[in-house]
Amino acid sequence: MTRTIDSADLKLQLREVFGKGFVPGHNGIVGTVAPQTEAELRKLILCTRESAVSLTPRGAGTSPFVGAVASEGVILSFERLSAVIDIDPRAELARVQPGVVWRELMNQLRPLGLMPRIHPSSAAYSTVGGFVAQGGVGVGSFQFGSIGDCVQSVRMLAGNGDTIELNGKSVGLAVGAEGRTGILVEVTLRLQPLAAMEPVVAVFSRVDEIEGCLANLARRELPLWSISMMDRSAVDLQSKLRPDGFELPQGRYAALFSFRVEDRKRVLPKLRGCILASGGKPIAGSADHDAWTDHFMGLQALGTTPVPMQFRVPLGKLAELAQAIQPELRRKLAFEGVMAGVAKSVTVRFFLTDRPETAEDNLLVAHELLRLAKQVGGEVHATGAVFLEEAEAVFGAEHLSKMILLGHALDPDGRFNPGKAFEPEPPAAARQ
Repeated sequence: MTRTIDSADLKLQLREVFGKGFVPGHNGIVGTVAPQTEAELRKLILCTRESAVSLTPRGAGTSPFVGAVASEGVILSFERLSAVIDIDPRAELARVQPGVVWRELMNQLRPLGLMPRIHPSSAAYSTVGGFVAQGGVGVGSFQFGSIGDCVQSVRMLAGNGDTIELNGKSVGLAVGAEGRTGILVEVTLRLQPLAAMEPVVAVFSRVDEIEGCLANLARRELPLWSISMMDRSAVDLQSKLRPDGFELPQGRYAALFSFRVEDRKRVLPKLRGCILASGGKPIAGSADHDAWTDHFMGLQALGTTPVPMQFRVPLGKLAELAQAIQPELRRKLAFEGVMAGVAKSVTVRFFLTDRPETAEDNLLVAHELLRLAKQVGGEVHATGAVFLEEAEAVFGAEHLSKMILLGHALDPDGRFNPGKAFEPEPPAAARQ
């Protein structure tokens, strides 16, 4: 049984154990702890267990799902658990700590002729652990799906400090769980050979033209790596981040197609044909693939949308969703999208063009967009702290039951990232 320790006493204990790795907090937050080793992380878990306080994991804080926000307890920072432990070029695998930044990992992989299969658009500052915990999609998701499809195994720590390893299909009990089923301490990623990527940018008059192009590309089975898109309002927002952005004709949409330079002769003629046949028009642009990626994904950095509005929509239904949004609301929104799983679905993220006066205003818009997304067969991409009631739709009933049971077994007190991802208690059917 745990015993409650006074907050002041806990602060003294954490300062004594972690020294400069502990920063005191206020307003219900005991403080932030940045362990440097797995042993220190285990000590932190045991200290907070003895004190019966919550533990909220935090990576770089770039998630759009409010996962790193805490109002009480201890915040666990992974900034010092950021080592690339091992890279196996032959097996194309990398073992890393959760706090490693994607860009640093990419820099270490490059001399070995390797690169990630997918990575977030915010690779310069996002962490591997955060992307895994969120179950993210990003650059490369057209070919390789979500990050869960690229994780070989994970190691986690339970609420009593025990080490748990998940591999194979069981990895899905950690990916997207937002830390609720255990605290990540190590991730093994599947990689791919290093390849130069070529971008092709095209503009379209309507969303259904982009979707028609995607459907055509999927039938042709072209070896594309990544596809993303954005609307005119998103371009205007991007100009606040990158004043050197491209010009997009009023009322149009843009798509970025990425493929390996070595596949250029095989891909480019057919890709251009699909774009033109769907009513699109290829435009001239920089040959720098990373620069184009920065243009097409990254609006969350503006902070205009505190409550997330990200949904998965079946291919062919995005235009229907866009048309269902009332004009008055549509004028307040911008969106960017990522194609995942060889165009099986579109993950679309809506943004408010101006920051709302209150979070409640944002929340009302988020729920209205979810209602419309459901009408076309869509669903919220991740639950975060806002859409807990959607957990079954996000994870599936059987998988959710397994996650809840694992979380209850490894963290029976419900201290890990409380209020996120899913409800802590197993349903009655699962307990029988």
